[in-house]
Amino acid sequence: MQLRWCCFILWFLGSFLGRAQDSISVSKNPTVNSIYARAIQLSYEERFAEALPFFDQVIALDPLVSEIYLDRGIIKTRIGDQTGAIADFTLQLALTPRLADAYFLRGERYLQLHNYQSAWHDFKKVNRLDAGNADAYCFCAEAAQALHKVRQARKAATRCADIKSQNN
Repeated sequence: MQLRWCCFILWFLGSFLGRAQDSISVSKNPTVNSIYARAIQLSYEERFAEALPFFDQVIALDPLVSEIYLDRGIIKTRIGDQTGAIADFTLQLALTPRLADAYFLRGERYLQLHNYQSAWHDFKKVNRLDAGNADAYCFCAEAAQALHKVRQARKAATRCADIKSQNN
């Protein structure tokens, strides 16, 4: 669990660092872009509670900016609001239903909340969208094991190991 959390933090900070260095443009509205840039900057500085209202403002001004729901879900994860994060990842998926990252992050939250059935479904979806994601197969195996789906757990764990051995 600790290793999984460390990987998530590295991915999260890398994602925001990349955006903070680029000119942020998620909307045709320059005010939205400015507020979003501030939210990203605060997030990069790990001032998550301060960043959250800026994400909320962006959504209030332009609710169709799909990136915002993924980012706000990550922020909610960081401040411990797993249920709120799941809601944001679900909104993200309503706007971009083929975004493997949103399924992956939502699946992780479901695992943390011991909602293994939902986690299993999300990780299976990641596996269909991104067949090279070893972690998704590993988490799918974990959820399947908790659900006593032994055959599916073994199959997912084997695929996870195969992908990891190919990457080494």
